[in-house]
Amino acid sequence: MNGDPKVIGVLQQAASMEARLNVQYHLDKRDLRYRGLKKLADKYCGFGEDAESYLKEITDRIFFLGADPAYGAANAATRATLTDILQKALDAETAIVDAYNGYAVLALEAKDDNTRNKFEHWIKWHEDDHIDWLERQLAQIALMGETEYVKVQLGLN
Repeated sequence: MNGDPKVIGVLQQAASMEARLNVQYHLDKRDLRYRGLKKLADKYCGFGEDAESYLKEITDRIFFLGADPAYGAANAATRATLTDILQKALDAETAIVDAYNGYAVLALEAKDDNTRNKFEHWIKWHEDDHIDWLERQLAQIALMGETEYVKVQLGLN
C-alpha cells in the first residue's frame, strides 16, 4: 500500500520522538535507581516500555504504508535534580501531545482514518497516564520541596 507522503513524514517524525523518549526514560530509570528511588525508577521503566510500544506501532504503520521508517533518536542527557528529571519528561510528553494533535489533523485531511485513530489513541495514553502522573509528582514537590519528596519516596517519612 502506498501512503500519503505527508502522513508518512509525520509518522517518521513521531517515530523519532518516541525513540528519543524511550532512550531518555531508560536513562532516567537507571539514574533514579542509582539515587535509590526504585519506585520512581519502576514508573519510568513503564513509561519507557510505553514509548517503545508506540514506536513499534508507528514503525509497523510506516511499513504498512509502503515506506521506510528511517528514524533516529536524539541523545539522552542526565539531569542534575529529581525535579529536572520530572520536568524534562513532562516537557517531552507535552511536546509529543502537541505534535500528535497536529498529526491527527493532517491524517484526517489525507483521509487516513487509521493513522488518525492511532495518533488519537497515543495522545490519550500520553495525556491520561504520563502527563497526569508527572504533573502530580511536580505538584507534590512544589508543596513539600524536593528533599521531603525524596524522603517520602525512600520511605523515610
